[in-house]
Amino acid sequence: MASLTFLLATPLIAGVRHLVSVLVQHLVKITAVLSLSTVQESLPVGAEESIAGIVFHDARIARSLIGEFRPDSIEAGVSMYRFVNRNRTQVMTLFQYPGAEDFSFSQVSVTEQTPSTELPLFPGAPTRFVTSLGIRIGATRSDVKALLGVPTKESDDELIHQLTEETAASWLARHRMPEYLASYRFQNDRLVAFEFGFPYP
Repeated sequence: MASLTFLLATPLIAGVRHLVSVLVQHLVKITAVLSLSTVQESLPVGAEESIAGIVFHDARIARSLIGEFRPDSIEAGVSMYRFVNRNRTQVMTLFQYPGAEDFSFSQVSVTEQTPSTELPLFPGAPTRFVTSLGIRIGATRSDVKALLGVPTKESDDELIHQLTEETAASWLARHRMPEYLASYRFQNDRLVAFEFGFPYP
């Protein structure tokens, strides 16, 4: 009798295990979609908060990437970490403000330069520095507008995006900053320099 009960129970147990497995897989997918939606919704139009894997005010991630490095220079208490891309034609500067946790960055700039060997390669030796939205040196004006939307100010050679507590209060509060400012500079419809982040008070 016991063996008959076992034989009847075995398919039932297998079926329950399969059902639980399927439910867990669906739950993981749903959680991933909800997390992605939350991240997308939390980033205001016109804003950027990461580049080359560095995320503003996430010292843990930055430390895992560049923890072996020290500031290239310090001016008025602001620590600046500078790196070059693989062919050394671009310089990325990360700004850490006074009082911030080590490797907690609030602003970044990227510029072109004549190839130089003075600065260290960014880990992984990327061919270019690219933001999370895909903005990079060499992009056209229309490329940047398509990714960031209508700028706050615009001139022949520059696009400026500004966010204040009136336009992005919750996002700024999350970063504990009163303002966000980004500048994209062009020559002959080609992006040659950009910077974005939270201006130093």
